Amino acid sequence: MPETGSELTPLELRKQLLLAESDTNRTLLAEEWRSLHQAAAGLAHQARSGVTWASSASLLVAGWVAFRRFQQARRPVRPSWLLSLINGVRAGASLWLAHRARLR
Repeated sequence: MPETGSELTPLELRKQLLLAESDTNRTLLAEEWRSLHQAAAGLAHQARSGVTWASSASLLVAGWVAFRRFQQARRPVRPSWLLSLINGVRAGASLWLAHRARLR
């Protein structure tokens, strides 16, 4: 028969230690869960802030592009120098070929 005093058997002592360890682990898990939740909330806040900045930047770029198009629409259209050069070479080649055909 077991003793009725304040002494615990090794099995009862082990059980109490496991219960205490379980409580400690439960408390640590709750703290880590709160920490993870706060980190996720902070990340979500930063994402919302980044979306706000991206939206503002896209509006700014769209406004700038519209302004540039408006400015270019008001200017007379000047052909590029490369296009002018190509057209000049074409005209010169056609004149040269016409002149050569006349000489024969």
